[in-house]
Amino acid sequence: NDTVLDGFTVIGGKAPRSTGIYIVESSPTIRNCTISGGHPEHETVTWLWAYGIYCESSAADLSDNTITGSENPAAVETTGIFVKDGDDLMDISHNQVSAGVASDTCIGIELIAGSETSIVRNTITVTAGEGAVGIHVQESTPELNGNTITVGGATCADVIGIEFDRSSAWTNANAIVCGEATNSTQGIFVGTASTPNIVGNSIFAGNATSYSRGIHVSAGSGYWVQVAGNYVHGGNAANATGIRFGDVDGAIRNNVIYGGGPGCSVSVGILLSSATPQIENNTVCGGRATWTCAIQSDGSSPPIINNILFTDGTGGQLAILTSTPLDDAVMNNLFYDTGTMMHYSDDSVDISDIVSLESHLGAEASDNLDGDPEFVDIDGPDDDIATLEDNNWRLSGDTFPTITDDGYDLSASFSEDIESAERTVPWSIGAYEYD
Repeated sequence: NDTVLDGFTVIGGKAPRSTGIYIVESSPTIRNCTISGGHPEHETVTWLWAYGIYCESSAADLSDNTITGSENPAAVETTGIFVKDGDDLMDISHNQVSAGVASDTCIGIELIAGSETSIVRNTITVTAGEGAVGIHVQESTPELNGNTITVGGATCADVIGIEFDRSSAWTNANAIVCGEATNSTQGIFVGTASTPNIVGNSIFAGNATSYSRGIHVSAGSGYWVQVAGNYVHGGNAANATGIRFGDVDGAIRNNVIYGGGPGCSVSVGILLSSATPQIENNTVCGGRATWTCAIQSDGSSPPIINNILFTDGTGGQLAILTSTPLDDAVMNNLFYDTGTMMHYSDDSVDISDIVSLESHLGAEASDNLDGDPEFVDIDGPDDDIATLEDNNWRLSGDTFPTITDDGYDLSASFSEDIESAERTVPWSIGAYEYD
């Protein structure tokens, strides 16, 4: 446990299973090293898998290293850092981690079997493999904080920035950029029985042929997931979605969301499928597509409160599309440039004004508004709303007081905005508190 490895170059061998550094039931400090699971000169060997570093039952300190899985294109699977049963004292920070190259699966960092490791401020790159994943978390409870993750490439079919399987994690302030994929891209995927807290991340879902999703939550019935304070772009696939919840409860609040585009056939800001999260104080643009929608609710009736809902479409534009009547609160929302405010797909009812909206929904609908939010800069210096990173959707001095001061007080549930500024009564509508 007192061993320190500092400043070395370590390269794995040419066996079918190759590892740069193998750690079991020991906790060394490894820093300032260059580590590879194997060497490209060994490409005549068909590796089953390669690890840059393999850790099991360890509290190792891995910092300021450059770590690569396989450099052999004949590899089948490759992982930069693999951790099994990592101790809560284990620290993986400030490393440059690359999965390397393999034909099947490439993973930057993989945690399994009860790992409680801290993954902090690493730069993780995965650009190869039919399945490419930046961080894969299985049956573990790590901290994922401040990492920069770039994943995807021309040879990738399905791409995921961070993937959870039966896991929980504090997932904060990560910057995730998905690149190309021939099928799908997802910034964060929350799988079966997982309950991460997803807060303060910046996500671009990338350019896939089939579908792209910024955050996809599919934990299953009976689970609760919070998605709060994130900047989410749903990508540029044929079918793009900012945040998708399927058969799960939770909260979607204080997010800035762009559904997807340009170049999409369909783009949706928030898509719900048999899910009833609280949708509160988000600023949501459905995106730019042939058909675009800020919120789509299939078999769901969530509370929708204090949101700014608008679109950037060139064809069909809707604020809310629902397959069933909404019987929970729809209140204190601002509708802007949406064409149709609400459409009931089952009976083809279109609603295009506030009076009709609130009359149709009844007592659960109140204090909704229709108008221009007068953002500081809706499309940024490049005059393109589809490039989310330079847009400024804060409310401005020109914003009507009914928008800055007529939000519903939700302080019983939360009290800060997307920038952690304290919300003051009366609340502002949208992700940003004006005063």
